[in-house]
Amino acid sequence: METFPVITIITPVYNINNVIAETYASICKQTFKKIKWLIVDDGSVNKETKTILQNLKNDNSWVDILTLDKNYGLSAARNEGAKAVTTIYILFLDSDDLIDPTFLEKAYLFLELHPEFSFVNSYVKGFGAQNYFWQGGFHDNEQFLFENRNTSCFMARKEVFTKINFDESMLNGCEDWDFWLKAATMGLWGYTIPEYLFFYRRSETSKWSTLKGKQSLTSTGNELRKKYGSILKQKKFPTPQMHQYVFGNTIPTSSNSTYSNKGNDKTLLCIFPWLERGGADQFNLQLLKGLKEKGWNITIVTTLKSKHTLFESFQVITDDIIHLSNLGDAHTYSFLLYNIIQQRNPSNIFISNSMSGYYLLPWIKAQFPDIPISDYVHCEDPGWYNGGYPFFSAKYTSLLDKTFVTSHQLREWCILKGADASKVEVCYINADTSVIKHQPEIRNRLRKRLDVNENTVLLLYVARLTMQKQPDVLVKVISALKCKNFSFKCIIIGDGPEKEDLLLNIKKANLRKYVSYLGALPNKEVLQYMDAADIFFLPSLYEGIALSIYEAMAKGLPIVGANTGGQVELVNKDSGFLVHEINKESEIIAYTEKLAWLICNPIERLRMGREARTRVETYFDLEIMIDKMDKLLSELKTEPGHQPQNSDYYLLVLNHMNHAQEQLQHLYGQIDNKAINLIIKHQHSYQRIRRIYHRIRAIMNTKTGMF
Repeated sequence: METFPVITIITPVYNINNVIAETYASICKQTFKKIKWLIVDDGSVNKETKTILQNLKNDNSWVDILTLDKNYGLSAARNEGAKAVTTIYILFLDSDDLIDPTFLEKAYLFLELHPEFSFVNSYVKGFGAQNYFWQGGFHDNEQFLFENRNTSCFMARKEVFTKINFDESMLNGCEDWDFWLKAATMGLWGYTIPEYLFFYRRSETSKWSTLKGKQSLTSTGNELRKKYGSILKQKKFPTPQMHQYVFGNTIPTSSNSTYSNKGNDKTLLCIFPWLERGGADQFNLQLLKGLKEKGWNITIVTTLKSKHTLFESFQVITDDIIHLSNLGDAHTYSFLLYNIIQQRNPSNIFISNSMSGYYLLPWIKAQFPDIPISDYVHCEDPGWYNGGYPFFSAKYTSLLDKTFVTSHQLREWCILKGADASKVEVCYINADTSVIKHQPEIRNRLRKRLDVNENTVLLLYVARLTMQKQPDVLVKVISALKCKNFSFKCIIIGDGPEKEDLLLNIKKANLRKYVSYLGALPNKEVLQYMDAADIFFLPSLYEGIALSIYEAMAKGLPIVGANTGGQVELVNKDSGFLVHEINKESEIIAYTEKLAWLICNPIERLRMGREARTRVETYFDLEIMIDKMDKLLSELKTEPGHQPQNSDYYLLVLNHMNHAQEQLQHLYGQIDNKAINLIIKHQHSYQRIRRIYHRIRAIMNTKTGMF
């Protein structure tokens, strides 16, 4: 651990065994290193405890032991520890519990950023004799009068303990429940990070699980309500709020770390919007898995509120995952990133599909000019931001050291929009053909479950259900095939905003006999349905190159899809059919014809499937992509060129851009392209951005009275 600690962990102990070694291990894994560990020996009498504690102190300069002359109880031990602390922050952690590697860092950053709050904790994962998930916390307010919604693990400001402490007369438990109610009466409250960062060990002999224990808990609850209920009814529970951005203000970037120009070798900081099911996120998952095997240390930062359904999959690759939106709003991201980067000193920063990442680019480059920054873009979106992420990538090309794109078509598009051609590198998504291969036994099992015999052709459609993937076209094509009296069925896998319309259209067209809708499924199950299928169909409005098509080809399926983006670089005439965009009616006819031909020609269907597998295996294997990304990222250096000089200035521009876009969203329901082009064009002119912002505010005030 580093010198000049900022956080002291207080752990009371009494006649413990060596289970504290697990607690010690979880502390050693913390991403935040400026800590001390103060173990308060509450009058232990057995020799094993004395030996364990002495060994911990002897082996670690950051461990101190405070020995009390007799056993005073948990409250007194915690209070004595708090008195002895000299750091700004205190974390209470019992000797048999564990914390996530990022817990200290997230709690520290939150309290640094939000002075309105006195405490911070997190959701709880129970383990040991009982496994469970607990989402109670400070947000429960009035419920605290009837049940303790927090555990005893929390971080607090040291100064709080000049105003409040634990009741040392409560020797039979519930001292933490009393502490929270007392804090509420004094206007002191906290925030519960909505992540499972604390692991609470449940024992077989929990005193609260017996009848006597339950009766004692009920009695204590009655006493606490009598003690605090009338006060809190009058004062109400505190409801501190995270402060909001004020026009013209900057977020402080002071830190307790020192940045070194020399980044740690093979340390990658990734800025993603979220960790959700979808092609881009699945690519990120495969990329990071491969890079980890190549020796890279990975940190992931997400920028949007989300359920993060792929969180556990990414957690297999790295424990170092930080959801910025759980710690503050978008205007605090600069502060958070500043500290995160300083803690890790990464060798590379990598952006993928994150608008916040692009907005922060000028500021990041000004603060950390020696760290090379790259991005990966998948496809242009013609209906969003003049092309979406590739558009922003091209506009920020002077601040990027490398841009990775999914296809040669997208490379040319980016260059046409202004990207530096020398920086744009094609790196296909690819598929892991060593893992993704046809498995006949799974095919037989699934087709039996679906009640589909070998004479029935099974079509497979896998996509997030958005307008981009044209589920309406899918339904019309199925209707047209139905009229031809073919023996076929279509499996639909996915979820999204178009789901309800899709199901309604299926019902209206009387297609239930021909369609099975399975909803969103994990990628492992999607691949199994590819084994069961005969044809993969994806009539996208636009794409880069769909990851699902790579996977379907690796499974040996012929493709029917859209001739859009770079898909013609993957799907050739021997492995499938790509339909040109003309108009929707013509596309529906063309898709129907191609699918009908494949349904009627089983020998050609199998041949094209074999060609698809061979093509991916030869030219588009995942290992090729991983090797290329590893090599290019390892060699990437930041080049002299445009370097922002005044980071505070750029941070002002960043915040004005964010606010201007928010107001445009309120006004128009979507971002106005002319306005966003002005904002990007004048990103280096604080006065111009300020004028644009004021103009938007004036329009908003006139039309909506918002200001």
